[in-house]
Amino acid sequence: MFDEQVDAVLKEVCLEIEKRYEVKFIEVGVDQEHVHFLVQ
Repeated sequence: MFDEQVDAVLKEVCLEIEKRYEVKFIEVGVDQEHVHFLVQ
């Protein structure tokens, strides 16, 4: 299950990935059991 703490850590990881690779996370959505990514 995803909670607010997991959501915050996931978004931090996405920011680090953006720094290393040529990707941009436009949107990150977290539901209780899964995650949605909109990546450019």
